[in-house]
Amino acid sequence: GLMGLVISMDPKIRDRLLGYVKKAPGCWEWLACKDKRGYGRLSLRNPRRVILAHRGLYEIYKGPIPDGLCVCHHCDNPGCVNPDHLFVGTQKDNIKDMMSKGRHKTLRGSSCGGSILTEEQVLRIRAAHKDGTHSLDAIAKEYKVCRSTIESVVYRNSWKHV
Repeated sequence: GLMGLVISMDPKIRDRLLGYVKKAPGCWEWLACKDKRGYGRLSLRNPRRVILAHRGLYEIYKGPIPDGLCVCHHCDNPGCVNPDHLFVGTQKDNIKDMMSKGRHKTLRGSSCGGSILTEEQVLRIRAAHKDGTHSLDAIAKEYKVCRSTIESVVYRNSWKHV
């Protein structure tokens, strides 16, 4: 995808990513910020976004990640960014790999490491949409998420338990 090309082509991003890596014979450790699930994160300004460290390192060493594919870990260590431990697969492959290794837990809402929104924000988003005063784009801009995230919340494809 495009994000991959940006990482590969931008030496500043590349240097920042590589600067937070502790290389070792096995897993390479991500030394900077991690999300609740232990995945390395690098925040960027202009445009403001977050790069997942393992995806960034995959792209630096192995090239662009095809659109819609996940970067999975052979080692089951979310903080690992060693490109030799990473492989590309579909979300289905990733889930199958996770289930086969017994790593699945049902997490919902803000207890998911990847969640951007809180339960309270979800309720406010649905109310703003319901009263018709805010467009999906305006709500997305206010919460600094993409429109598809807001659509998912409003149409209950995500956050069904709220």
